[in-house]
Amino acid sequence: MKKIYFLLMAGILLLTSCKDEKAFVINGTCPDSNGTTVRLVFRVGKEWKDIDTTAVEDGKFAFKGKIDPSIPARVVTGTGYCELILEPGEITLSVGDNKVNGTPLNDKLTTLKDEIEKIVASDDEYAYDKYVLTLTAYISENIQNPLGQMLLDDNLYIFSDYPDELEELVNSIGEPYKSMPNIVALKDRASKIISTSAGHKFIDFGFTTTTGETMKLSDLVGSSSYVLVDFWASWCGPCRMSLPAMKELYEANRDKGFSMLGVSLDSDIEAWHSAIEMFEMTWLQTSELKGWEGEISNLYGVTAIPCTILIDHEGMIVARNVEASEVSQLCGFTSDEQ
Repeated sequence: MKKIYFLLMAGILLLTSCKDEKAFVINGTCPDSNGTTVRLVFRVGKEWKDIDTTAVEDGKFAFKGKIDPSIPARVVTGTGYCELILEPGEITLSVGDNKVNGTPLNDKLTTLKDEIEKIVASDDEYAYDKYVLTLTAYISENIQNPLGQMLLDDNLYIFSDYPDELEELVNSIGEPYKSMPNIVALKDRASKIISTSAGHKFIDFGFTTTTGETMKLSDLVGSSSYVLVDFWASWCGPCRMSLPAMKELYEANRDKGFSMLGVSLDSDIEAWHSAIEMFEMTWLQTSELKGWEGEISNLYGVTAIPCTILIDHEGMIVARNVEASEVSQLCGFTSDEQ
């Protein structure tokens, strides 16, 4: 009997000591949010899908489950969200300061955030360059795991100036990730950026102006020396800051065959029209009034604004993400002519 009891207890101990290699536990804090719903979500394309939901009790919440393979995710509350890598192990996070720890990739993510905070807080004139170098280094080192893939997805706009490097990165993603829906969607967005980068033929599209006139981008390309397509929105602070320079650029060169087309990512027609009037934007304007869901911005792989596309008379894309101060030189409009 003692032998049977010993063998039975040994079996129980063995079972309880065997760690489930796919299990995860998330222990989170969210102060001043008792009773509110917390969602654990993951992204597919532009949409976020629920994995699980729970409620905050005494400023805390928890999720448990199994995951294989690991994926990028977010914990979303009514006041914000915290990015994480959903991977096996015990994960601790604080929605308040957007920090997550406890597992290998999440520890790396927090280390990166700390490094970026230091760069942003510095007075270094090369802070942005250091930010890009730090971020791209993490992406390259981690592209075969969900951390690098998430960082690339969140920062595609940076790589729009480096299409060859972007193509190399997305093509290097191997199994089990490359066939997952979020990576398929990532590759689709990346391919649109690559195909509309400098050196490629422009992609035509139709649009309706603020006066109701129906046109095509090819109408402008065929009749202009250069066309600058500017993706912007009335709610975008950096866009609004760039508009006075855009106005100056247009007025200085409109008589030299230079055309501009503003493509707004607004969804509120009154806000869009108000911004056009406020900034005295006399060049052509269009908007599908669909926000980020517009077909034109999707066609050109726009993931951040402002975003500009400079096209020459032959229909070749000369530059992407070019600032107004650089356009005149690229187009050969000298200061004497202006």
